[in-house]
Amino acid sequence: MQPNDKRTFLMIALLFLIAAGIVTTGTLAWRKRRGDPGLRVGATAPMVEGAGWLNGDRPKPGSLKGKVVVVFAWTSSGIRRGPCTAVLRHLRQADREHKFASRGVVFLGMTPDGEDDLSRIKNVLGSYGNPWPNAWGAEKSLAAYQVKVKDLPGVWVIGKDGKVVWNRRSIAAESMVHAIEKALAAPDPPAGKSG
Repeated sequence: MQPNDKRTFLMIALLFLIAAGIVTTGTLAWRKRRGDPGLRVGATAPMVEGAGWLNGDRPKPGSLKGKVVVVFAWTSSGIRRGPCTAVLRHLRQADREHKFASRGVVFLGMTPDGEDDLSRIKNVLGSYGNPWPNAWGAEKSLAAYQVKVKDLPGVWVIGKDGKVVWNRRSIAAESMVHAIEKALAAPDPPAGKSG
């Protein structure tokens, strides 16, 4: 290889490495901005637990068997910043337009915000019209749903068999509304097989 050939080769290699670095950095930034969806499609959904409940009681064990459930994870700081508010409005609009609750879909909320934040949590629930039972102090449930506070809001649609059929970051073109409709239309699981 001639000296000019080596220099050309090194320049091309350097340009290639710079381009690869830009693509990698952009991809990582995009993933970070999007956040982790937590519990993946096909996983068995755990019960939502918390230190306490507002807007209703904790679902009794077994009460969600054979039902389609939508779980909404949020924080009061996310509501104030906007991302959780946008998702909450989308959920409420979808429920109103498609009458999901009256068709048996159960909506549950959970927040990691604790007892010291109860007045703020109540204010958020009242101000933003979140009508569903909400667990507060739900750090263990967030861990079980495999999502970190920094990645909230989170939404999971759980089918009659107790498995996640959609999450807020679902890659498929399927919308949450379509996923709920599909879950409602699915056959009931055999006795003893639902979550």
